[in-house]
Amino acid sequence: MGSSGTLAINPSLYSRLGYHPVRDFAPVIHVGSSPHLIAVHPSLAANTVKEFIAYATAHPRKLNYGTVPESASHLVAALFLHMACIEVVDILYKGAALGTANLITGQVQLRFGSVPSTMPIVRSGKINALAVTGSVRLTQFPEIPTIAESGLKGYEASVFFGVVAPAGTPREIVQRLNGAIAGVMQGPKFRELMWANDFEPVPASPDAFAALIERETAKWTEIMRISDARAD
Repeated sequence: MGSSGTLAINPSLYSRLGYHPVRDFAPVIHVGSSPHLIAVHPSLAANTVKEFIAYATAHPRKLNYGTVPESASHLVAALFLHMACIEVVDILYKGAALGTANLITGQVQLRFGSVPSTMPIVRSGKINALAVTGSVRLTQFPEIPTIAESGLKGYEASVFFGVVAPAGTPREIVQRLNGAIAGVMQGPKFRELMWANDFEPVPASPDAFAALIERETAKWTEIMRISDARAD
């Protein structure tokens, strides 16, 4: 399996990798994508992304934002803050759990978190979910809008997973693998499993997956530049 991390993020995050994400792999199929949630403390006077941006714009560096440096959620948030042209105070954590705990208590007012870890807390009423970072609403939570449709056009940032084969794998084998995996992905049990883990199944051709990797690599490279993120 390949992911956003191994195929699109790590090339810019690390100066030295033991592999090359393009030369060493042959894309087979895009399996699915999972967004993050933008969550805020209930005391914040913002119920939508548009209202949040307006509040943060009117109160620069008055809001605390909890994040784990160089994590996917950190990079997703960096793109959001850049596109929204807002300034917040970064509160850095070694792990997501403490950041989420501090969001619940109101010590930070904003966090971007994974859907599985964040939605149970949203449902408890302890924090509010404003939007998902993906390009479409989640099948499991259709009531939560995307960031793009709720106040920040053009924004999209999700984590993707897919199957890759060793570079040089014959085209006919790649195509055969693609067809076999796509067939499994069309089954109701597989789709239900994906939805239960907050992934949207997105079967695609090898060429479409290769194009996705290219687009995502360019996007994450720009996000690295914006956030000045480096792991070494």
